[in-house]
Amino acid sequence: MESALGKKLVVISGASLTNIGTVTNNGTLKLDGGNYINNGIYKGTGFFDGNLINTNMGSVRPGS
Repeated sequence: MESALGKKLVVISGASLTNIGTVTNNGTLKLDGGNYINNGIYKGTGFFDGNLINTNMGSVRPGS
């Protein structure tokens, strides 16, 4: 199985990524005009070119 550590996840324009669990990002999470909807916990660093939507249940800490 190939490791995802240090890889980049790009969500293309018009697409969305929904997190209902925990996302641990050791690389780069880039939204290229898409949406990141967080209902869980996000841990790690990242930059967001799209819209970052965080519900009351979630915790998003890009750059921490």
